[in-house]
Amino acid sequence: LFRSEHLQGSTLRQELGGRHINVRRAVELAIQIADAVAEAHAAGYLHAGLSPESVVITAKGHAKIPAHQLACREGFVVGAGEPALVDYPSPEELSGSTPDERSDVFSVGALLYEMLTAKRPSVKGAARPSATNTNVPRELDDLVLQAVAPNPARRYATASEFVAGLRAVLAIKIGRAHV
Repeated sequence: LFRSEHLQGSTLRQELGGRHINVRRAVELAIQIADAVAEAHAAGYLHAGLSPESVVITAKGHAKIPAHQLACREGFVVGAGEPALVDYPSPEELSGSTPDERSDVFSVGALLYEMLTAKRPSVKGAARPSATNTNVPRELDDLVLQAVAPNPARRYATASEFVAGLRAVLAIKIGRAHV
């Protein structure tokens, strides 16, 4: 069960402001977002509509995803006339296929890609984030590109696997110098 909380803050879109953000901060936010998505998956839910507008950055700087943004595992459930915010649909969602956990991994990876580059990744295959932002280490490039792979079979199978990779890169490769 998800508890509802009153969230105050700005959206991730507002925090981005059309520019990339510090690499360390981007990875920390991506970990928080992916952790929330992994918890939803463990409870049997998909997000299926993750966007920079659906992520709230609290006054303390934490990323939160409102529970009302979740869809059920059997498909999209849109409450009382609320449209779904789908900024980062996965390639399979665009083709009309049923989303799964890997679809949410794509969306989290796409959010991280934009945080690192100020650009959206292509659903047909993205350039390395370091091509735009030289502060991005190669190991992070590899993680992000796996998360946004056009073929779901090449993505992380779960958000938890993606989080583990992000934590490892954060601990080993991303120091204070990566801004």
